[in-house]
Amino acid sequence: MDSEAFLIIREKHSPKFIQFTGRKLRFDLPMKVLSEPEFEKARRLLAPYGIKPTTYRFKDPQTGKSSAQTSFQKSLSGDVALATKLAETVLFEVYDFNQKTKLKFIGN
Repeated sequence: MDSEAFLIIREKHSPKFIQFTGRKLRFDLPMKVLSEPEFEKARRLLAPYGIKPTTYRFKDPQTGKSSAQTSFQKSLSGDVALATKLAETVLFEVYDFNQKTKLKFIGN
């Protein structure tokens, strides 16, 4: 993962977010921010894009402890149109946000 480039889109008043990383755009939707119904919606809605939940080991840089993390991830090979479609799908269909939802954009 390219640690120099990232964008996190989150709802201002909740822990819900999606993130994109790297110059070639990597989509990441961690399971830990999803309710069970949202997880099932994400599984169904992201499957046509070839995105399935994947479990991997993650080492916390602060504590050094390793744990299992599950996330929907996919390299988008720089496809900004696909990144936009995935963001809309997650924000408006998985999270059920609407056009008036206040979003916060964090990135570089």
